[in-house]
Amino acid sequence: MFLLWDVLKRVNLALLDVKILSDNKMIASKTGISIVSHERWSWANECDGVLFSSGPDAKELYRDPAFLKNFSIDLNRQFIGSICSGSLILASLGLLNGKTATTYPTTRQLLVNMGVEVVEKPIVIHSQVATAAGCLAGEFLVRWLLEKLFDRKLSDQIGSSIRPLGDGLTFDSSGIAEIYSAVAEHSHAQSKAKFQGNVL
Repeated sequence: MFLLWDVLKRVNLALLDVKILSDNKMIASKTGISIVSHERWSWANECDGVLFSSGPDAKELYRDPAFLKNFSIDLNRQFIGSICSGSLILASLGLLNGKTATTYPTTRQLLVNMGVEVVEKPIVIHSQVATAAGCLAGEFLVRWLLEKLFDRKLSDQIGSSIRPLGDGLTFDSSGIAEIYSAVAEHSHAQSKAKFQGNVL
């Protein structure tokens, strides 16, 4: 969740509203880091992009009808993704019907039991829906979303900003300026893009 948040917040655009959702005011990561949520789960229905992250509660929430009824996903206007066990929620919402998907190894059998064909890839994309597996695959997931909401150039520029030195980042000041010029170049985008990072 924190990697998704960090990379998306690098797109410092007035048009991109990045929020973490939960019906609980305070939420905690698996490693015990607590943060304040920004909106309730149902706010996801207003977003152009929704990413469901993993966590200790995901394996419970995907079976909770009260939780699932918060979401009215519309693939005609939304891009939906997941990282690791967040894929279980996508499956429960019917978003993986007839699709292949990926997930964290310890979640694989649960997803198979739901009738999903699980493949061993870092990211699997089906038009409006993407699943990613492994923390560092969060970069792929965010870049997919940025390319869908904006364009490939912005996605590549933001991706370069987090790559190791020599593999994206360089000491060339003009290269750094080009990476962060994405803010100015996309400030006149035509439509407002909202992103929801759901902490589970």
